[in-house]
Amino acid sequence: MIGEIISEKNLLNPDGTIDLYHATTKENAKKILSEGILRRPAHMPDKYGIYLSTSPKITEDYGDGTTLLRVRVPASDLRLDETFTEIDRAQSGRTDFVIPTSKGKYVPLSILLVEVELPQLPEGMDRIAVKWDDRIYSVKPGEGGIASHEGLTMANDIPYDEVIAGFINKKGEFVYQYPDLERS
Repeated sequence: MIGEIISEKNLLNPDGTIDLYHATTKENAKKILSEGILRRPAHMPDKYGIYLSTSPKITEDYGDGTTLLRVRVPASDLRLDETFTEIDRAQSGRTDFVIPTSKGKYVPLSILLVEVELPQLPEGMDRIAVKWDDRIYSVKPGEGGIASHEGLTMANDIPYDEVIAGFINKKGEFVYQYPDLERS
């Protein structure tokens, strides 16, 4: 299946490599660029790996929302991110991959810092927001270097997997990003 996706999206360079995107934070990007090494989260096993995408829109879901690296890797190193379903790929237009690490590290063939445009909020929305523990945290995209839900949780030291993502509309009300997740 991975070969079909690579072929269908015309991703393969003549030398058997692929250029993909990795979302991170400004602090991590400095370290990655100076060392030439991508690292998995320290608390995760090597099989967790490094996440890469065909689209720069990965910054909308990962990292601080404004820091993006383009990396060149051998296509043979890639695994399809199984948590990113066919429906996700169809809706977002992107395909995400994982590269396993060895002792927490992966050395791509090249790494470049990419300029990121701030994400456009849905119509009628004014701020990115998350709900956590009966509190709402919000930010205008780009404010304090934050441009994603994950960046907002990182800035407020909130566990990302425990929040409900949403937006603040022009009336100042919290609106769920995914209405089917509304909770009372």
